[in-house]
Amino acid sequence: MKKIIAVFLVVALLFSFAGCGASKPEKVTSNDYVNIDGIYVNNSYKDKESSALKMVYLFLSINAKDKNLKIDSQYTKMKIGESNSYDSVFYKGQCTYAPNYYYSSFIEDLYVGKTNKLVLTFKVPEGDLVAGKEIVFEDTAIPVDDLRIKTDDIIACKNEKEICQKADPEGYKKESAKHKDADSATVKKVRSLLNGYYYTFYVTAGTSIQTHEIEFFAPNKFEVRTSFGTNGGKYKVKKNYIYITYSKSEHTVKIPYELKGKKITLDLDTAFSIYE
Repeated sequence: MKKIIAVFLVVALLFSFAGCGASKPEKVTSNDYVNIDGIYVNNSYKDKESSALKMVYLFLSINAKDKNLKIDSQYTKMKIGESNSYDSVFYKGQCTYAPNYYYSSFIEDLYVGKTNKLVLTFKVPEGDLVAGKEIVFEDTAIPVDDLRIKTDDIIACKNEKEICQKADPEGYKKESAKHKDADSATVKKVRSLLNGYYYTFYVTAGTSIQTHEIEFFAPNKFEVRTSFGTNGGKYKVKKNYIYITYSKSEHTVKIPYELKGKKITLDLDTAFSIYE
């Protein structure tokens, strides 16, 4: 009799464990504080250190429902499968066309009752993005630990612009308009306000602060001067940006500007910051 009861107990326990396993959802995309708006991979991304790495973008909506939160684009852990995990890192210039999503290495306070959108970027080996793997998250500041999705949910896009267009269509449309070529009257006006003038600004790198100067020359040339030397090239006037392109490296820096009457304001801090 005892043996029969024991058998029944074992069977009951097995069904109990089976029930627990079956109740675990395969996908959890939201909780009281966070919603996963989308996850994407940039197929055109080329990493300087390894061709195996791709850039993965995670877009979130965050609600500080009943407690204050702190958000930034750094140090959220994404675990793929059983073995590998990756930390989110802010990479300057990797999410410039989704202005409705906060993307920064600086911490922003999100107070009770407020909402915000956040994007995280991860460098992930392409081999870890194959279908069928579970993705979970960890963060000490953002409540994401109970969220889980699959690698099947990652949407492949040809470049960063396509990702931003899908994730933030309204923001993408607005930001794209700012990068279009300015009309001839605006180009003429901007050049007249820039050429023959120089601006001094400061760039923080770690614990050091470096002094920079940028000077503009007719018709569309510029020089950037630092303690390390001088570099220059040509500039183009866009609707809301000055594109400066260095002749040697062909690297382009996009400087936001604003016209007010006969004055022009350049946002050099944003353009040259390594943190924004």
